[in-house]
Amino acid sequence: MNFHACFPFFLPIQLQLQTSLFRREPVIPVASISPRLNARSVPKITMLSGLHVLSSNRIWQPDLDGRWQSIFDHYYRSRYRKVCWVRLAGMQRYEGFWEYKVLGYFSLLDRYLSIGFNGVKSSEPQPPSGRKMKKFRQNLMSELPVISAEEREKVVEIARKAFGSDDFSFERKYKIATLNADDDIMKIINLSDDDFTLTKKVRNKIAHGDDPGLKQEQFPVVMRAVSKIALLLTYWSFLDFGFTTHEFITYLEKTHSKLARHAIINKAYMARVTGSAEFLPVTKEILQLFQEKKVSGVYGCWVEDKAGKLTFSKYFTKKYRDWMHDSTKTSNRHDPEKIFGICKDKARLIGRGYFECGDEYQEFHHSWIIRQTDPAPNMPPVPS
Repeated sequence: MNFHACFPFFLPIQLQLQTSLFRREPVIPVASISPRLNARSVPKITMLSGLHVLSSNRIWQPDLDGRWQSIFDHYYRSRYRKVCWVRLAGMQRYEGFWEYKVLGYFSLLDRYLSIGFNGVKSSEPQPPSGRKMKKFRQNLMSELPVISAEEREKVVEIARKAFGSDDFSFERKYKIATLNADDDIMKIINLSDDDFTLTKKVRNKIAHGDDPGLKQEQFPVVMRAVSKIALLLTYWSFLDFGFTTHEFITYLEKTHSKLARHAIINKAYMARVTGSAEFLPVTKEILQLFQEKKVSGVYGCWVEDKAGKLTFSKYFTKKYRDWMHDSTKTSNRHDPEKIFGICKDKARLIGRGYFECGDEYQEFHHSWIIRQTDPAPNMPPVPS
């Protein structure tokens, strides 16, 4: 398919899915990509697509150079395009009633899975729902009260097998799709089975016009789960457009969008995958210091003994912060010799890292790790 022929119709959808979530510098104006697109033509395109994309929107350049033709080809070949991705772009701009947001994203997820599982049948027929079988058993007792309990259960079992379906249920399709999704992505999005089940129950109640029945503490759980579903759908859309999982994770780490923030992703795991942070094993007591706000996660200093054990150093932390606020210093270069009077090979500055103990993490920034060594003759040990 020709690039310029399809660009105007594709742009609003693609812009929304990319720039609203993964905008990255340097960027280039939309109009500079296609000479056919200018400020005057954008409002017309906006009306055609149903999306509010203005000419001020921009696209990050480096990772798209030379790839637009491939992106368009993927987009127009996609079986999800009209039903899922156009609506996903609209939902990402939706700011209305929370119940509609729950309904909208679950409907998109349901439709995405239905398209993906079209023609796929279960090797083991799925029995009717428990609610239907319960109603059948009640009707059986009412209409045929004379039969024994044993005969009744035989009839119920026959009905269960006769009315079973070889189609996958929504829950089963979701489970299979997520089990086959990239493991790193699922750990980063971090949507638990319990949170998904709770949110689905809320969605079903809303769909039937019933009271969602949410407790106060459950509401943020549901909204967080909805954001995670939206992020998962966005990931699948990027794969459909020809991007890789690695590219998506890279863009996700650099974005400041509301969608990524509201999903409360596992940033520690994402940093481990991308290698953007250093991980240091510590004891639970170290993490407790952060929880009790006895130490700060920024501009701290830690002394590392020969066994690798870290201890927070008030002495070095004060020296570091005094140096930072010293208006008379001639250079802002972080030189441990000038800041602490310590050899360069004995101290290192970590821009971003995590202290970890088991499954618990504490993020820190711009902190020094100072190695404890045997003091030279007549020299005091490294203070803490």
